Amino acid sequence: MQGWGSCDPGPIPGSPTNRIMIENSQNLHSHTYLSDGKMTHRETLDIAAANGCYTVAFTDHDILIPPEIFADLKNLDHKVKWVSGIELSTGMGHVLGLFVDPHNEALRAHTVSMKEERIKKARVMAEALAQLGFVITAEEVLARAGDGGNVTKPHIVDALVAHPENIPLLETYIEKLRIAAETNEDLKKGYIEAREMSEVKGIGMYVYPIFLKSHPLVPGVHQNFSIEPSIDDGVKLIRDAGGLAVLAHWHIDKKNFPLALLEKFLSEDKLDGVETVWGLNAYGTSGETEMRADNKAVSELVRQLGKLECPSLDAHTKSDYELLGRSDFFAEQTLGMLEKIYEKFPDKKP
Repeated sequence: MQGWGSCDPGPIPGSPTNRIMIENSQNLHSHTYLSDGKMTHRETLDIAAANGCYTVAFTDHDILIPPEIFADLKNLDHKVKWVSGIELSTGMGHVLGLFVDPHNEALRAHTVSMKEERIKKARVMAEALAQLGFVITAEEVLARAGDGGNVTKPHIVDALVAHPENIPLLETYIEKLRIAAETNEDLKKGYIEAREMSEVKGIGMYVYPIFLKSHPLVPGVHQNFSIEPSIDDGVKLIRDAGGLAVLAHWHIDKKNFPLALLEKFLSEDKLDGVETVWGLNAYGTSGETEMRADNKAVSELVRQLGKLECPSLDAHTKSDYELLGRSDFFAEQTLGMLEKIYEKFPDKKP
């Protein structure tokens, strides 16, 4: 389920000229405006091509490519190959479904239920933040997601920081986080990540470790899904829709999914593969050493067991693809991974 074409948007204005762009890099994890991304499907293909990335999988959170967009993509003449996908929330982490049929009734029914669940969750979280004194409403959060998309945590963050009067209160919680980070390792990691990311993406990055992670500084805002499937049920939904099930960004869930358990799942064919190239935004930060070690450990395990290796930019914005275009060392690691999938699963090849 892919599209091919011949559109070349040309170089990015102002892009670096002292590095060689790696042509034909690949990304099997990308988000659009349908979840927490910022671009349409066509915009994603254009900006990917402009940065040397000629394979993209559309894997929005708990939502499939809508039929009308899928039809447009199939008729689109574009040089970038594209894959129909989804990122399913499960009880043990996120699982990518690659090559899924977006018309599959069971999977589509599940996405409808999850959309309703996400709306309920967003309302509760917005109300909890309002009770803490922030100016925020569920309606403005939902408006940022739009009628056709799924509401996600970034929509909550964007709505909160859009009100200037919220910043002083947020700053008081940031100071509390800084103090708590001195004695709590989990909060320390979250604080450092937020501090570094805020230099690029703004003060909203602090909202995640303070309120929106599963073990936040301030409990009571973050809500778990009440209807998310088990990982086994999620993988079944993907496979029944003709897809391959790939564990996403292992480093986020590694405490709940240690390497020994990952090995068990792969050995028992409960997963088809794992993302083994991920975390580009961590390079150049204090998290780089840990990220490199995690990438290495997972890659060695997957290769040992003969499972699929998948490249992940986990792209949400134009700047993510521009960073890929400037990062030869990362782009090189993604080359040829889709072709290896075709070798193992020839029925997926167009």
